[in-house]
Amino acid sequence: MSDATSDPQQTPEPTPIEPTPPVNPPPQYGAYGQPPASPAAQGYRQGYAQQPPLQPGYPAQPPYGYPPRPPRGLSIASMVLSLAGVIVPYLGLLSAIAGVITGHMASRREPAGRGFWLTGIIVGWVVIGLYLLIGVIVAIVIAVSASQSGSGAYGG
Repeated sequence: MSDATSDPQQTPEPTPIEPTPPVNPPPQYGAYGQPPASPAAQGYRQGYAQQPPLQPGYPAQPPYGYPPRPPRGLSIASMVLSLAGVIVPYLGLLSAIAGVITGHMASRREPAGRGFWLTGIIVGWVVIGLYLLIGVIVAIVIAVSASQSGSGAYGG
């Protein structure tokens, strides 16, 4: 009887071991029970991505952040001129008229400054209306006082 183990020249063949697939670890949750972000997204958390170096013939990329704000010069001027019409006693009517004109110009040129030019237009028209109302009242007072002064002691 020949046994495979007794013969030193004949060794038994090792049985191949099948590789076991790696076991996926359970997901590790971050704050508030949310799964972690992908590795690509985690790189953005560490800082801003660097821009590639400039190549000749290409314009520079704009910096990260908010885009530049559109100009609002006419809109602000409209509001300031109209509000000055309330404050300045004698030049208020002219200032309010200038505020209304610049407000209408800004409504076409600067739609981003809507709050400023709308305030300028509304306040300007209110100031113009108040000046007209005061003018009418003063004219009535002058007319009434002139008609009564003709029949007084000094009239002839």
